[in-house]
Amino acid sequence: MNELSVDVLMMTYNHEAYIQEAIEGVLNQKTNFKVRLIIGNDCSTDKTIQVCQKYTKQYPNQIELVHQEVNIGHHKNFIEIYQRTNATYIALCEGDDYWTDSHKLQKQVDFLESNQDYVICFHAIDELSEDGTIKRSNVKQKPTTDLKDLIKGWYMNTATYVFRNNRRIEFPQWFFEVKATDLCFHILIAEERGSIFFIDEVMAVYRRHAGGVTDEKANYIYHLRKNIHFYSFLRDYLQNKNHSQINLAKTCLKEARINLFYQIRYKKRKTISDLIELLKLTFILKKFNVLKLFSR
Repeated sequence: MNELSVDVLMMTYNHEAYIQEAIEGVLNQKTNFKVRLIIGNDCSTDKTIQVCQKYTKQYPNQIELVHQEVNIGHHKNFIEIYQRTNATYIALCEGDDYWTDSHKLQKQVDFLESNQDYVICFHAIDELSEDGTIKRSNVKQKPTTDLKDLIKGWYMNTATYVFRNNRRIEFPQWFFEVKATDLCFHILIAEERGSIFFIDEVMAVYRRHAGGVTDEKANYIYHLRKNIHFYSFLRDYLQNKNHSQINLAKTCLKEARINLFYQIRYKKRKTISDLIELLKLTFILKKFNVLKLFSR
């Protein structure tokens, strides 16, 4: 790690239509340091692997391809390529996203090299919908954040950040059990020390795929359930480490439970699982007005 360098991790699965643009965005980077691209193909069933192999043959000294013969899932695929890193810094880009600024890595590394108190540097990004509409994210993002902000919720897109590779991150078992893998990884990076800096420039595009969700309320309930799952694990993790931010994690868990309680409480059509969960939340939150509980 003596020579300044960046390893770019690219996780891909069935990204045949997008992977070329993602790879080109990395190859087009103009830097005064070495950039290596490590692609983790999780046994794609389309022609993603053929596209990756074409670029690997063209750039054998710059691209390393890791192909899984069987599908191992996003979590393990990511860790597989993360463990191959040995650069000064690490950047990420999913196989269906792409970078638009050829000086992206140089700008971020320059900042981190000049500001040793920062562990992560990220930037704004455009969200591209399937209908072609583009919307910018991070519109009101604070310039400097830290672990406390991360615990409160996700705000860094995978394609936007670069972080110091100065320690090998140990992944707890619950990392493999949560759906919020991005947020979990951000917390693991920043949990020991360091601030996070935001560059107010759009330098990448995130492709938003339609999920077929038409009911925003139902979608919100889904995310609340996911958050409760995440914060339960995070609370236990920080508690076992006697971490200073344990109380914040407990507060976030309580707030998610309260929000979910009222979302299900006023939901017109409740499923059996809704009713069971509502009953559990009733006892956890000490809301014992059973007569009103199921009135709607």
